[in-house]
Parts: sequence; structure tokens; C-alpha cells
Amino acid sequence: MKWRRPAGAMRRAADGRALRALGALVACAALLGAAAGCGGGSSEGETKSDKPLAGKTIGFSVALAANVTLGALGEGLTAEIEHEGGKVKILDAQGNPEKQLTDIKQFIAQGVDAIVVQPLAWESVRGVLRQAERQDIPILAHDAVLGDASADAIQPVKLQVNEGRASQATEAVELLTADGKAKGGVVAMTFCPNPPTHQYLMKEAAAKLAAAGAKLLDTVCNPSDDSTGAFNVAQRALTRFGSAGGVYAYNDSSAIGVAKAAAKAGREGLVITGYNAEPQGIAAVESGEISATWDYRPVEVGQTLGKAAGLIIAGKGNGLPATVTVDPQMITKSNVADFVPWDQRVARVKRGEYLGAAIG
Repeated sequence: MKWRRPAGAMRRAADGRALRALGALVACAALLGAAAGCGGGSSEGETKSDKPLAGKTIGFSVALAANVTLGALGEGLTAEIEHEGGKVKILDAQGNPEKQLTDIKQFIAQGVDAIVVQPLAWESVRGVLRQAERQDIPILAHDAVLGDASADAIQPVKLQVNEGRASQATEAVELLTADGKAKGGVVAMTFCPNPPTHQYLMKEAAAKLAAAGAKLLDTVCNPSDDSTGAFNVAQRALTRFGSAGGVYAYNDSSAIGVAKAAAKAGREGLVITGYNAEPQGIAAVESGEISATWDYRPVEVGQTLGKAAGLIIAGKGNGLPATVTVDPQMITKSNVADFVPWDQRVARVKRGEYLGAAIG
């Protein structure tokens, strides 16, 4: 049998609670001029002001989530969006252009508030992105269009953030050709199949080598995108080109594979450059295994995309540029001690510090 409080006691308790509540309201009214509100929490207006992306979702189509550099880019994007109160949904295209189209269609069907994409095949992606545009979903991109990056060229993308591959190629060629180190020629290494971004990078490097009076002996490709694949390809290339003085590699793992092949062949003094400033690349520069890498600055790229997305969603994106370029930083043994790891940069973004590119 359930015990019940007597009716009179219940009325007295209710009266007591009412009096206490009335007292609290009187006290709250008396303090209204000195306090932002009663109840101990922030008002709804303050929350919206502090977190302009509250309740907003950004869809991020990453080309290949297993790539540590692109992973850091996603972390920079997510840290910025979450700091502004929003959330990021990430779909991994896994290097498959067809899957990327399906992922973007999923974002459209879900009605996300913006889409950030790293296009694997720009022209096919462009078509499905126009569907998002028709539903008033703003689109931002990373490395969508290289070369002509005007507003018309990147439509329907509102803003893209590109990697400064031209500046990286310039610095790499200067290092490769300094003091006649690569007078016997340079071998370039890219990924196979050769994606548009790598094609652009190699084209820039070839042009700058020619301008410096150096010879590009050949462009070889790494079929497995790791140091083992690079080692096997480099062994054959170094045998073919005994006079080569340097190797220009598209990423750090390839550069490390080349360095191991050079060590095995007794090719001391070979100038070997990497790219991305992955943890293993930084360690290889520190040890002297490779000559240099370049910090892609992925956290900054991601944060720039997040900041631009927030401005566009808030209706403040009219003055944004069509394309923003984030130039990578060369890392050699002389400055590697000053390198700030990506996770530390992500932590700074989470605290509200802006590290990205100026976007107006």
C-alpha cells in the first residue's frame, strides 16, 4: 500500500513552496539592474551571439580520410566550426570519385547548411554541386580549380582554399639546384595514377627547373603511395640515372623511400625533398635522412574554410575572395626545431585563436 501525505500537510507544503518561489522572484526583480538575468545561465540571445553557428551542420567530403594531412585539415575545419557552435559531418570518399558523388548527394538530401569538398574529379563533382546550389546550400572547396581560379572558373563554389604549390616548387628547385648540387639532373616522383593536383605540382617544378638551367631527367610514379613503393621505383630510377643529383618527391613517405634506396646504392649527397610535413617527414628532416619537407599547413587551411563557411551562413560572405592561397612553409634542419605540431595548432583553434589565412 502506497503511503500518502495527509491533505492538510500537502496544502501547507504547497503554500510554502509558493511563498519561497514568490520570494525568489522578488529578489530576482530587485537585482535585475545589476545582473544579466536570474537562474545562473546565459540568456538565449547571448548564446546565439557567442555561437553564431549553433544548430548548423557543415558536410565535409574528404578525398581520403586515411591521409594524415587531410585528416589534420578536417580537424582544423571541425575545431573552427565547433568553436562557433556548429557541427561537422564527415564522409570519406576513400579516393573514389563515384563515392564522392554519392556522399555529396547524401549531404544534399540531409539538408546540411553548407558543404566543404575536396574534389577528386572536378568536372563530375561540379555537376552534383549545382544541385546543392539550387537548394541554396553554400559550397566551399579545397583545391578545386588550379591555375585560373576566378569566381567564374570555380562556380558554383563560393570560396576555395588552395595550396601554394607554385611557391613550394620554387623553393624546392632553389634547394635542389643550389651550389650546382643537381647539375647532373633531377628525377621527379609523383603518385600513380597522377591526380590533377600532382600534375600541377610537377608542371610547376619542371618549368622552374628549366628556368634554373637544370634538367628534369624523368618523372616516375609511386604506385602504392608509401615508402616501400617509392623505394622500389627509386632503385630503378637511380640505376638509370647515375648522374642525378636530386629527387623531387610529392610527399614525405616517398622521399623517405628514395632516401633508403639512395643509401643502399651508396649515393651520398643526393638532395631529396619531400612534402606535407607529416610526423615521419619531420623526423626524417631532423635525422638528415631527407633534405627538406614543406608544412602543408593543413590545420590553417581547414580553419580558413570553417571561418568562411561561418561567414557565408551568417550572411556576411559578400566580400569574400573567390580563391585564397595558403603557402606552405619549407622545413629544413635549420628550422625544424621551431615546427609546431598539428595537434598543438588544433588545440589553439579550439581555444578561439585564428591561425588561418586573411579572408577579409
